[in-house]
Amino acid sequence: MEPTSWLTHDEHRLWRSYLDATRMLIQDLDKQLVRDSGISFADYEILVLLSEAEDRRLRMRELSDASTTTRSGITRAITRMEAAGGCNASNANPTSAVPGPH
Repeated sequence: MEPTSWLTHDEHRLWRSYLDATRMLIQDLDKQLVRDSGISFADYEILVLLSEAEDRRLRMRELSDASTTTRSGITRAITRMEAAGGCNASNANPTSAVPGPH
């Protein structure tokens, strides 16, 4: 087995720059969305995914796989949006499918 090949100094610097820029972009988008619309980036991303899905329904796992948000973050966001009336989880099995926005 060959040893793991690590990034060169320049590759590592570029990789860190990419990660930092992506993180800052998402943070700035989140701040703008909250300021302008009262909705977080995570909530907006989830609503977009649901609005594009067939019958506006996705399993929680599908939401998590298609989103930048973690599974626990998806659960918290859905709970928050349900309380605000933005969407509702299926009563039959709340962890399996989430109907889209009303």
